[in-house]
Amino acid sequence: MIGLETALPLVLTCLVGEEKMKLRDVVARLSYNPGRILGLKGKGSLKPGADADITIVDPKEKHIISKDKFVSKSSNSPFVGREVKGAVKYTIVKGRAVVKDGKLS
Repeated sequence: MIGLETALPLVLTCLVGEEKMKLRDVVARLSYNPGRILGLKGKGSLKPGADADITIVDPKEKHIISKDKFVSKSSNSPFVGREVKGAVKYTIVKGRAVVKDGKLS
């Protein structure tokens, strides 16, 4: 079952949108905390010397979860057809843009 591609918009819609969680806490839990827990130095932070891998998100952009848009080989999800908020616009890894205008490059 697909999960990573739907995680952020579902969290933004169901937790932030319904005021069950603050956006800053979501950012920490989806970036800083995984790097810290896994012992990945330089990950999940924008401090000097960190890798500065960055994802730029439009937290208000609405879209429908569609299996046609999944990048993963998996295409099953209980959330297909659900309207959510939150679209990844850019992702920069090691200084290279791997997602541009919402499309894997």
